[in-house]
Amino acid sequence: MKTQNMATERITARVTIENRELLERAALLSGATSLNSFLTNVAISEAQRVVNYTNVLQLSEANASALFEALDKPANVNDKLLQAAMKYKARKNNENRENYHRT
Repeated sequence: MKTQNMATERITARVTIENRELLERAALLSGATSLNSFLTNVAISEAQRVVNYTNVLQLSEANASALFEALDKPANVNDKLLQAAMKYKARKNNENRENYHRT
């Protein structure tokens, strides 16, 4: 039989009467079983969004640095790369001619 992780930590917050009424209404409209479960679900969801956004932002900054470094030091053109570029250019030229003759 599996054991469930039981929540044991408590977080409290003070809010105005208006904010409590708003939160209670939102909890009711969302179908939450209680105000506490609504607040927990919303807070965890927002926490995950913030953490994920921060991770993406950090990865993006690292990737940007790598990109700028690569642009500053372009790769040497070898025969294989040159052949691939020529093949691509020929294919694009053929496509352009075909599209021109269709119009």
